[in-house]
Amino acid sequence: MADRESHLNPLAKSKSHNLPKNQQKSSKCLVYILIIVVFHSIMLFVFGSVVLPFKSPKVHISHITTQNLHYETAPLASLNMTMVSEIQVYNKNFGSFKFQNSSATLLYRNITIGMANIYGGRVEGRERKRMNMSLQVRANKLLSDYNFNLSSDIDYGLVKLSSHAKLKGEVRLLNILKRHRIAGMNCTMNLNLTSQEVQDLLCQR
Repeated sequence: MADRESHLNPLAKSKSHNLPKNQQKSSKCLVYILIIVVFHSIMLFVFGSVVLPFKSPKVHISHITTQNLHYETAPLASLNMTMVSEIQVYNKNFGSFKFQNSSATLLYRNITIGMANIYGGRVEGRERKRMNMSLQVRANKLLSDYNFNLSSDIDYGLVKLSSHAKLKGEVRLLNILKRHRIAGMNCTMNLNLTSQEVQDLLCQR
């Protein structure tokens, strides 16, 4: 009876044999795809970690101008002004660098006399980003020892200053590999009170 039904309906027998084979082929294709994806992920990780190591971007001050400069030595030494600076962030990586909001400080003999905001942004791979920064300097409430030094520097006509900043962010390569990196800024300069200009600007790179 079964042979008769099989003879009368050969398509039913064909379907019963073909269905498992199709399922096996689909499973094999899925396995091959997963293997290829894993292999490419490993190769990309090795390529990004060994061939293209993630580097910390560089940030420095490229130009500074002063505005509304005012200073005096009596009864206490004081120094007030506005400093307008251009900051450059250079991303040496092939992937983009996205950094968070931060701030830059201006110091006189390790005493903070000014601070400015640095807004977050993005620097594409192997490119530079220029940003303007305005910083208000108020050096009129220094401790006695520092006030004495500031008075001496003002009389000499040259005030030594330094500026520091850290840009915390993430370097992304093809939006797959990501590494946290910090771009640090460490600059020194001299403020010439006679010319009211910043000179001898030097930033570590």
